[in-house]
Amino acid sequence: MATIRERGGAYQIRVSLGYNMQGKQISKTMTYTPAPGMTKKQIEKEVNRQATLFEEKCKNGFVLDGSTRFADYALKWLEINEGNLAPKTYIRYNSLLDRINPAIGHIKLENLQAHHLQEFYNNLAEDGIINLKPKAAGKNLGEYLKKNKITKADISSKTKIATSTIKAACDGKNILLEKAEAIAKALGVNFSDVFTVCNNNGAGLSEKSILHHHRLISVILGSAYKQGYVFRNVSTLATPPKVKQKDVDFLDEKEALSLCEALRGAPIKWKTALLLLLYTGMRRGELVGLEWSDIDFKSNLIHIKRTVQYVVGTKYEYTDENGVFHKGRLIEKEPKTKSSIRYISVDDGVMYLLNDYKKWWLEQKLLNGDRWVKTNKIFIKENGGVMHPDSITEYTKKFVKQNNLPHFTPHSLRHTNISIMIANGVDIKTVSARAGHSNITTTGNIYTHQIQSANAKAADKIGNIFSKIQKEKQA
Repeated sequence: MATIRERGGAYQIRVSLGYNMQGKQISKTMTYTPAPGMTKKQIEKEVNRQATLFEEKCKNGFVLDGSTRFADYALKWLEINEGNLAPKTYIRYNSLLDRINPAIGHIKLENLQAHHLQEFYNNLAEDGIINLKPKAAGKNLGEYLKKNKITKADISSKTKIATSTIKAACDGKNILLEKAEAIAKALGVNFSDVFTVCNNNGAGLSEKSILHHHRLISVILGSAYKQGYVFRNVSTLATPPKVKQKDVDFLDEKEALSLCEALRGAPIKWKTALLLLLYTGMRRGELVGLEWSDIDFKSNLIHIKRTVQYVVGTKYEYTDENGVFHKGRLIEKEPKTKSSIRYISVDDGVMYLLNDYKKWWLEQKLLNGDRWVKTNKIFIKENGGVMHPDSITEYTKKFVKQNNLPHFTPHSLRHTNISIMIANGVDIKTVSARAGHSNITTTGNIYTHQIQSANAKAADKIGNIFSKIQKEKQA
């Protein structure tokens, strides 16, 4: 219970929060000063109200006390807001705080200044700031497994290393040295026969990564400001690095037509998936999240209302029924913004494509029998289970190589769709709505070059019209 003591016309309110590990009492205080002209009865009523509010804030973990360290407040803020954050966002924030708190976490909120943040951002850009763990690249690992008829699942069950990591090593990519050593040990071979140790030179963080740190600090300090811990959000006085806007990677109309032609010979699942990405501009996770109930065949509409993501983290690790260890799992959630929940209108050609694909889908359901996982998802694994979004990316890589096509990714097809709409005069508001952007400013910022090109074409057309009028008048 809060105690109240009058001191020279002001009132000190104290709340006891128990005892710390050393047996010292923990208490928080605040001072309330009545406004001039208040009666004794009004003051008594307001002091009691302030005491009740202060006690409630203390019990909820938010105490109006600038002496709270940044790290303590940040971790409490993250804990309270976990339910409001997307799983990937929560994991990313935890990762960012692992770097932020050692640098400024010891500073009290009331003492934190813009120069502390500026020094931190400058430090992040310095070489060696990234603490790279030793790594090794796979060398003939895939051939060895194939020759000895050893599956990735066999190694995973022995080592508790995710099959995706083992696959990366088989593809010659870098993995952590400790995991490479564990794989070699499980196989009973010399490390140097299947792996090569890599030289890792630590580098500084990119401007974009530093900006992510700044944004999180700004959000946390913004919350502290709203709750009265600090008089202002000092992050607004710091200057994070400017991130240069990169041109989006997309196919031009001729390249897009070549892709469509090449997809004629592709398996129907992959053909439908890639063409749908190209025709609608939806995101990869939105495509995997589609269900048959989202398709309105009568009105030629596709309803985007969920997305599928693969989330990595201790909370999501598991070992399946075959003993294979997985470092993450697929989750289904609503798209990241309200505007991402949308209807996309398509033409008859897309509906014919989906109709043909549905026939194949139903055939697979019958062929699999009891193996079929009950699902309404459109894009599936062989047994009907939810497809991993990375499957589309992996297939795209192989397809591009096999057909000698210009490099593109599934997300490039989204950029291609939007760029083609802009080039062909579709108004920016419609483009933004179909893309699921939060506002037209987002569309304008991402596709600046495409919009400028479209404006130049429009200027040429207007110029040609007026030139023709002038000639007619002169005639």
